[in-house]
Amino acid sequence: MNFEDEVNRFHVDFKRLVEDVSSELTPANVDPFGAASGDPKVLEHTTRAWFLDKLFELLGWNLDIRGDVVQEARVKSGSMHFIDYVGMSTQQSPAPVLLLEAKRWGEPWVAARNSEEVSASAAELIVAGLRHVLEGGRKETSPLIRPWHEHLEQVSKYASAIHANGNHELSRLVLSSGDWIVVFTQPATTFVERGRVDTSHIEMFRIAEYIQQGRRIFELLSRRSLADQIPFNLRVGQLGSYLATDHEFRVFHAVHVAYQVTGSELFTPVPRVLVYAAIVFQRRDGMTVAVVDEGEAPLPVGPDRFSEKLWNHLAVVKDNAAALLGRCSEEMGNELNPVGLSEFNGFAADAVLEMRIQKKVVKPLERAPNEWLFVTGLCTHFLREWPHVDPCQFHSWRRASASGNGIGTGAVTTPRVQHPRTFVVDGEAHHCAHQVVVDRRYHRCQITVLDRQVCCRACAYENVCWTDSEIARLPCGT
Repeated sequence: MNFEDEVNRFHVDFKRLVEDVSSELTPANVDPFGAASGDPKVLEHTTRAWFLDKLFELLGWNLDIRGDVVQEARVKSGSMHFIDYVGMSTQQSPAPVLLLEAKRWGEPWVAARNSEEVSASAAELIVAGLRHVLEGGRKETSPLIRPWHEHLEQVSKYASAIHANGNHELSRLVLSSGDWIVVFTQPATTFVERGRVDTSHIEMFRIAEYIQQGRRIFELLSRRSLADQIPFNLRVGQLGSYLATDHEFRVFHAVHVAYQVTGSELFTPVPRVLVYAAIVFQRRDGMTVAVVDEGEAPLPVGPDRFSEKLWNHLAVVKDNAAALLGRCSEEMGNELNPVGLSEFNGFAADAVLEMRIQKKVVKPLERAPNEWLFVTGLCTHFLREWPHVDPCQFHSWRRASASGNGIGTGAVTTPRVQHPRTFVVDGEAHHCAHQVVVDRRYHRCQITVLDRQVCCRACAYENVCWTDSEIARLPCGT
């Protein structure tokens, strides 16, 4: 589902949620057992269960036990803090990107303590109150009413504690009672660096504005905007929505890969691997977006003039990548220069099977089985034209078997779609038939989703998957 579809779906469901909760949480409908007699207030717990939990889900966050939102997150800095919601990125090292502190439904809106301040806007009042907090001012002398001094004091401690514990920069800090939402869009600048408190870094929404401002709420707080779930496929014209002029970001070549199985069920099925040039942008806050070219380039499969066909294929993808980069540069108004994979932060790796992957550069698409994004850095493809080591006797099963290291009982002479997947066959320079090499790469190879026996020395990820000392120990070429 593309970005516009997700925004529209959010808008529809958010409108329904606001209408339902607004009706239920009117004073006349509040459960009398949840409040003192004559004081039909909604508890914070009810606000969270009925509204904020559901809002998180509509924004694409997962509140399940293994999800990407930690509830009652514990952060120690001097004393132990318990934060209502912390949304986590899914980068190589997961980090907090969204903090939301909940208040009960009906909690007072921001207001001045003194009548002479009433002409100030809500944002100006928050700036004045926050400066007072950051300067160590007491609540008795705050320019804000007491609850708001306490709110700002509380979230200031939370932001500082998160930064101190991991040197992480939050992307968003939110205060919400359900019927109002205040978003600090640059919390590191506002709460940690101090002295740089600005109204332009604060966006506020009251319930009467929720439906009209639904798109902006989604842009600010959705998982898609803040974590590394890649908006797929982002159009070139949408780049400005994600990469504002004040965002720092890095640019990488990439390819989108779609794996298909073709052929009649009466015969042996064969793989069909489609490759599309892509450009990946990774912001400083960890958000990653991708733009994909529509030009389809089938990867050559099988023994018939594989190398020659591969060179033609690589040339097509390279041309498509150059054209796409040019369109992106024109859209962004300056020349974009891709950088190497050493600059890429990596995607989150599964804890068990991929524990030896130093940096995950291949990401499956959540809604499209057998499709992935391969980030390739300066290269425009994950395959090289030719291996770094050539000739190598272990591209042949017969030669590998003669040394006691052949894989299985015979050579791979035809492409396979399972047990294991293979599109490069025996004898080709991009094929590896050495059992020890394949065993060593079992928990580190990132393209096994396509081919279990591609030669590591012919792969653009050689130095991502292996250290220099490990490469030196491989039997290649002998």
